[in-house]
Amino acid sequence: MIPEIGNFFLIASFSVATFIFCLATFSYYFEREILDLSTLIYFKFGFVFLSFLALEISFLFDDFSVLYVASNSNPFLPNYYKISALWGGHEGSMLLFILILSLWIILFALFSKYQSVRDKNYLYGFTSLIFMSFSGFTIFTSNPFERLLPVPPLNGTDLNPLLQDFAFTIHPPMLYLGYAGLVIPFAIALGRCIGVKDAWSSRIKKWTTLSWSFLTLGIALGSWWAYYELGWGGWWFWDPVENSSLVPWLIATALIHSAIATSKRNIFSKWTVLLSLGAILSSYIGLFLVRSGIVTSVHTFALDPERGLILLFIILFVLIFSLFVYSKSKLTDLSYTYGSILSKEFSFLINNVFLIILAVAILFGTIYPI
Repeated sequence: MIPEIGNFFLIASFSVATFIFCLATFSYYFEREILDLSTLIYFKFGFVFLSFLALEISFLFDDFSVLYVASNSNPFLPNYYKISALWGGHEGSMLLFILILSLWIILFALFSKYQSVRDKNYLYGFTSLIFMSFSGFTIFTSNPFERLLPVPPLNGTDLNPLLQDFAFTIHPPMLYLGYAGLVIPFAIALGRCIGVKDAWSSRIKKWTTLSWSFLTLGIALGSWWAYYELGWGGWWFWDPVENSSLVPWLIATALIHSAIATSKRNIFSKWTVLLSLGAILSSYIGLFLVRSGIVTSVHTFALDPERGLILLFIILFVLIFSLFVYSKSKLTDLSYTYGSILSKEFSFLINNVFLIILAVAILFGTIYPI
């Protein structure tokens, strides 16, 4: 019964996100005032949290009638690892990802003040688009509540021994906090494209820095774990999945610097918006590499090309949607003169160019063998 309740709440969170996106779209195209959607944001978070809790209870009570639990746990696994086993496989890690995604959105709702309710609703719509895409992917292709019926096994298999480690219990959540946090700069950037100008560049800088910090911590923890667990003997061994986390880190670093220049000098506006889009899209490309089975790595969660194609479709959809919104923007800079080669503005420009070239080179090197 608990898995069915968890599945119900997961579907409910997807439905709420879809409703928010539709209401925000209606408000924009028909220029109609609607109620503040913040309450729905809280409901969405509550629903996905209850779904996450239901799956965790299934692990702790050894409900091996749930396929995901039977594949990643056993009765003799310590409770500490039963908790972290939830994100030890593809389906559960997707549930953790959308939970953290929802958490970022609710933090944005709590700590970002806008003069116009309509403006904030637009940003809720953009964040809900991302949540809707990945919660829908989880429900329809990677449901962690799938049952093993009519005869469930008496014991599960086990959590991968490599994952029965303290670093693993905190490494994926930290990475997901970094990845999912990029949805806020993404929404603010798209909001700027449709006229939401309320301190947009300084908000991007603040939220990107916070997300970048978690991403940095997640990468460092993962490197430490790989160093002593896998015996690699080096800090970074250019594993394809490691690269997939390094690329959004580089773009987010460039975004922070660009947003500083935009907020202080009103320059690089278009560049800041494009970097906001590039950061989130590069993180989802990493999600595709990890879960499509297209690359071989100890980090990969899944080996299902069909689900990989669906993820690729989601990435393309977000890209096309973002470029469509960007095409409607009328971004202008106060000045296109960036000063001498010794100025801060010129240094930011060179820094951004270097980081983006490095990110593109790493991404190309990673996907070239494919």
